[in-house]
Amino acid sequence: MGIEANFGSDDFIMQSNRPSNFINHSITTNNFTFDGGIKLGYQHYFDKEALGIKQAYGISTNLSFGVGTPINGETYMTFIPQDPLDPQNFSYIFKASYLPIRVGLDVNFLWDFLQRGEHTLGLTVGLQYKFSYYKNTKAELGNSDGAISPEVNTSNAYDNIMLHSFVP
Repeated sequence: MGIEANFGSDDFIMQSNRPSNFINHSITTNNFTFDGGIKLGYQHYFDKEALGIKQAYGISTNLSFGVGTPINGETYMTFIPQDPLDPQNFSYIFKASYLPIRVGLDVNFLWDFLQRGEHTLGLTVGLQYKFSYYKNTKAELGNSDGAISPEVNTSNAYDNIMLHSFVP
């Protein structure tokens, strides 16, 4: 069991979607993120003497849960009058803020390739899956009758390669 902290960035795309008498816009914002959470894990090393090998091999699995800093975005749409002489020329602004809640699972292969006394240096290779749930915490529709999604879900699967060490 441990505590996990991650720095990163999230791209947030908001797009308006109105009838043909509006010009719809899409705006992408890049947000700095700081996520914190709890990580539970287990690792198992195979008995290298029983396998008749010099280096240690093992597997590990981790489950993580955390929340992050809110992600903010905005977009707008512009009204197009039907009559070119119509003086109406206005825009609607949409703003939203989402709180990210993340859950992850990873499975790794461990290889300790260098051992000097009690010091160990190794390689970790594995696969990770992260599911992110973004809960809407603030929505501003300006002077519009539109709606902003109350939640957004994303998921990612990716590989990782890391060096690990053990120093007593």
